[in-house]
Amino acid sequence: MRKVFGILVIMVVAGIMTAGCVQPRGNETPAPVTETPPLPSIGAQTISITGSGFDPDALIVPVDTTVTWVNNAATNQTIQITGPTGSIDLGVIEPGAPVSYTFTTAGNYAYRSEETGFQGTITVVPDTPSFSPTGMPG
Repeated sequence: MRKVFGILVIMVVAGIMTAGCVQPRGNETPAPVTETPPLPSIGAQTISITGSGFDPDALIVPVDTTVTWVNNAATNQTIQITGPTGSIDLGVIEPGAPVSYTFTTAGNYAYRSEETGFQGTITVVPDTPSFSPTGMPG
């Protein structure tokens, strides 16, 4: 009985020791990792102006989205937007006040506070057509 128990213990120890030694075969290729791009935010969006910058400082939105900047900083802010439609001056935004702009043209827009130099970006993507279950535009 002792002999059988000893052999059993040796087999268990050997199994544990070799369990971590198994390596995948050389011809196996790991599946590629694909990163899903962020989806555009739908509906009106709000950007908070704070003493430390914009929150958020980057947005992706569809065409015809209205973005509102709310001045949560202690001083007046002047926001300047540049993009495919040219330069847009949102004017002076007093503390606690909002100002809005509707993006009607797809493209990349940069905005900055003239007072602080803080910067942000808004990527406006074209609307995508809706599809019916048959795959035909609907």
